[in-house]
Amino acid sequence: MSNPESDEELAARAQKGDRAAFNVLVTRHHKRIFAFHRSSGNATQDAEDYTQETFLRVFKSIARYDSSQCFLPWLYTIARREAIRAWRKKKPAEPLPPAESLVDAEGDRHLGPHLWHLARLHLKPVAFTALWLQYREDLPLGEIACSIQKSESATKVLLHRARATLREKIDPAELIPQTQLHPESISP
Repeated sequence: MSNPESDEELAARAQKGDRAAFNVLVTRHHKRIFAFHRSSGNATQDAEDYTQETFLRVFKSIARYDSSQCFLPWLYTIARREAIRAWRKKKPAEPLPPAESLVDAEGDRHLGPHLWHLARLHLKPVAFTALWLQYREDLPLGEIACSIQKSESATKVLLHRARATLREKIDPAELIPQTQLHPESISP
């Protein structure tokens, strides 16, 4: 049975010491926070550790949450800070796998993870987070801005520059086999 309460209502209850409400929040958002940490190129176990650390920090900080604000951006702010903390402690990510390893038995490439890995390599953590929240989580601009602690106009500029950086740094041929390139699929 799903819980009809909003994240904000559950967080307000958790602020009052309701652990069941907090557990619902963890259950509801565990997969998306794990995917966020995994997108950084972290091994599965590391991403799970960072996810647990994120929720531990949420638990310790829940009293400071402003229940008049959306919960998800607040949660992603904590996840982003944990990702930055982990990134600073870690050595540089392992090199990208050869392109052949990104092709399955039918010859189809697994572009999503590869593209996110390239984005992680070429963008600053805040720009990567903004893109992730926009394209993977489909959050509105205001919530993205809140998560990365920037104004909406600064967030628009950041997203624009991040996309420009990726267009400049990533060769489309790196992502799409030459046989799949069609003139109409290449953006100007």
